[in-house]
Amino acid sequence: MFHVKREKCHHCNKTVYAMEKLSCEDKVFHKRCLRCKQCNKLLSTGNYKYIEGKFYCGPHFKQIFLSIGHYSAFSDEKPKSKKIENKETKEEEKKEEEIKQEVKEEVKEEEVKEEEVKEEEQQEEVKEEEN
Repeated sequence: MFHVKREKCHHCNKTVYAMEKLSCEDKVFHKRCLRCKQCNKLLSTGNYKYIEGKFYCGPHFKQIFLSIGHYSAFSDEKPKSKKIENKETKEEEKKEEEIKQEVKEEVKEEEVKEEEVKEEEQQEEVKEEEN
């Protein structure tokens, strides 16, 4: 007897027949089952992005990557250590505080310079009035 191996769709786990079969990243899908993880848009073998077991349309792949700046945005895994996160967060807050302080100092310096210029102008006006 002839036995045919029935392939199952990676998404819906139903049998995939040859006419409706899509193969992507060593996975088999129905044409209607290959969809973007973010927006559920129908994808094809030529317009998908694949990372860490998930399929995305081009715009959402770019959006997620650009918003985070690294590939860990695509992972469902939680950060490995809260201590590292807290340390990084504290360092970032410290840098932000330093920048704010520098900006405040620059503003104060500008205000002092403006006051000096005004005083000089007033002195010149007084000298002109005296002459």
